Amino acid sequence: MVDGEFNAVEVKKSASMFLNKDGAQDKFVNVVGLLRPDIALLAFEQYCSEGEDANAIRARLTEAASQIRERIGPWTKLKVLVAQMIRVSINFPPISVAWQAR
Repeated sequence: MVDGEFNAVEVKKSASMFLNKDGAQDKFVNVVGLLRPDIALLAFEQYCSEGEDANAIRARLTEAASQIRERIGPWTKLKVLVAQMIRVSINFPPISVAWQAR
């Protein structure tokens, strides 16, 4: 539950692992159908491993998400998160972590 909404989450290291595993999309759709969450979230650390074509995986993921949306029904909103897409810039002021004797 997040903000009063039931979330079902599938997490994988890469989107290519999800897309290339036989039956993974069908299994996800089936579980979502059984749970009927408000939000179904597919979360990935990255699009693909080094050496794979990230643009091709991104296009396949977009197409797969569209197909999944058609299959899960109107009561569930599909969200796709790829952590690789998130750029975080945090600037902390330098601090001293040494012990200070008195």
